[in-house]
Order: sequence, then C-alpha cells, then structure tokens
Amino acid sequence: MRIVFAAVLLFCASSVAYCQSKFRPLLRIGRSQSHETVCVLVNDDGGYRLEKAYRAKDETYLGTIDRAGMDSLHKLLGNDQLRSLSQGDIRRPLISDTPEFLDISINRDYGWQELSFFSPESRKSVKESVNPLLHWFEELQKHPPAATRVEGTPSRCVPPRESRNVVSTTAETAPNNTAKAPPFLFRFYSSHAYVKTVESSCTIVFNSGRFHQEHSSQTYGANRRDKIAEGQVDAEALQELRSLLDSPDLKESQSDRGVPSQVRAEGFVTALDIPRSDGIQHVALSSAFNAHGDPRVIGGNDNLSYHVPDQSTVKPLQEWMKEHTDKRGAGTEKAGNGNDCYPGR
Repeated sequence: MRIVFAAVLLFCASSVAYCQSKFRPLLRIGRSQSHETVCVLVNDDGGYRLEKAYRAKDETYLGTIDRAGMDSLHKLLGNDQLRSLSQGDIRRPLISDTPEFLDISINRDYGWQELSFFSPESRKSVKESVNPLLHWFEELQKHPPAATRVEGTPSRCVPPRESRNVVSTTAETAPNNTAKAPPFLFRFYSSHAYVKTVESSCTIVFNSGRFHQEHSSQTYGANRRDKIAEGQVDAEALQELRSLLDSPDLKESQSDRGVPSQVRAEGFVTALDIPRSDGIQHVALSSAFNAHGDPRVIGGNDNLSYHVPDQSTVKPLQEWMKEHTDKRGAGTEKAGNGNDCYPGR
C-alpha cells in the first residue's frame, strides 16, 4: 500500500478536529470488487474515515466509534491467530472466477502487520481469524456510527507517512516488542498470463544467504501446482548482491503505471520488494499484448495495442539470480504448497 502524504493533508482539511487528535492510526482495511472499492481508516481514539468508490460516484464519511465499539474491535484485533498471521501463510490461486482484493493493515506494538488477499479463495485457510474482522468491516458500511458525509478528494484511507516508517509482518520478527528490519534482502516475483493459463516464478533471498524459489502454474478449472527449491548463496555472491541492491538506479526505480484500463489477452507482471531504511521499496512492472484499451478513447476497442515498460533497472538483478539462485536450485525442485515467496513467521 503506497503512502500518499498529500492525501492526508486533504483529509485533515476536511476534518480539523480529527487531525488535531493524536491521530495514531490503528487499522486500515481496503476491499476492491468489480463494482466498488471501499476502505476505512480507524484511529485508536475511535475516529474513522470511510470511503466508497463506485463506477459513477464517490462517497466519504467521517465518524466516531464509541468506547464499547472500540473495545469490540480491539478484541477482534487481539485474536491470537490473527496476530500470528503473515503474508507467508496465505496461499492464493493464480486464477480466480471472483476478482477481489482485500488489504488489511493493523498497527501493532512491533510495527504494521500487513496482509493482502487476492481472491476469496485465498482466505479459506485463515477464515477463522480473518472473517470476523471482515464481517465487522461489512457492518460498519451498513451502519456507520456517528457518521457525517463530507466532500473532498478521496484519500484511499492512507495513514500519515510518519506512522508507517516501521514495517513488520509478524510479532515473531520483532522480539521484545521492538521494531526489527525484515529478515530478507529482496523478493522477486514474475507471472505470465495467456489464454486460460497463468505461470509464475519467484525468488526470495534472506540476510543469511539462504534462498527460496517457486515455479507455479494453473490452468482454468484445475488446481494450482507448485515446485519449490531452496539453497544457499555463498559469501562472495551475497556481497555482490548487496552492492547491486544499493545501486542508485535500483534505489530510485519506481513502478510503471502502464494502462490500468487495458484488458489483456496476454500479459507479464514483474514485482520486486526490497527492504530499505524507511520501509519496503515496491517496484511493479507490467506488460500487455493484444490488449483491449479504454473504449472511451479513439481506437480503444482495438485488440492490437500493447504496453512494454522499461525493465533495465531490474535486469542486473535478474542476471544475478540466473547465476546464483537459478543454477543452484535447478534439479532440486520438489512439489509443495507455494506462497509466492513471501517471508513466513
């Protein structure tokens, strides 16, 4: 989830009393479906901002949850199973009939616990801990307490930048309730979607030099299949990697915006996560071929459009992986349950 500080300034302009409080964000939930996008940002004093975005209109509400309501919310957030979840515990299908994205961010005593679910199927294995919080979110939308509708530019419910400097996925990564840097150097993910098939691969390299790789595939109507390989990078290669990750070009690399309205007959996605001193650097690049563009623009309905981003900044890292992880992992793959190389607990 990207942090847009300007959005918070707009938020404060529409609710001075809310922003004059200590404004320690407690919880953010965002849910995107085919017909709407809804999000909420809840402050630890009960103040909240609820935004709903439909195809033709936006609605924004500001309100306050009373003490009893906050006690109930804290009880949900204190669930032991929920507290122990990390992105590495979430397994998702590569193909889903139900497009939905659910993003949950909880401000813990050790930092932010961030969980992303890319389809309803990805929540099945953790439904006992996640579904009660999702039900709370749905009820808030139906009956928002002490809510006032306001005008203004949507903020996507993002909290202030300064509140998100510390990122941690689970309590286990932050012993004694102190913030700790993530235990990995980078995570690289790529996928190729065509016809009714999706193939993906990913690599994560940990600070110790241990690496984990996955090659996954799924055809429409069939189950996802994963092959997993692990190994160790030697000290010299690890030093080379650290220098590569610290290169100015890679540090300054940003996600390619692409053309979000395209419907792709074939597409490639590349995603890179690198822990930095101020959080996780996310870089996302996507290619689209034989795509249907936005029908509202000239030529938007044709099927000959394409979009190819500049991937020169990630190419050195891809070459490093070919030499130091792909070769070591080759021939050692075993069937298993992949999690797209997210770090576990």
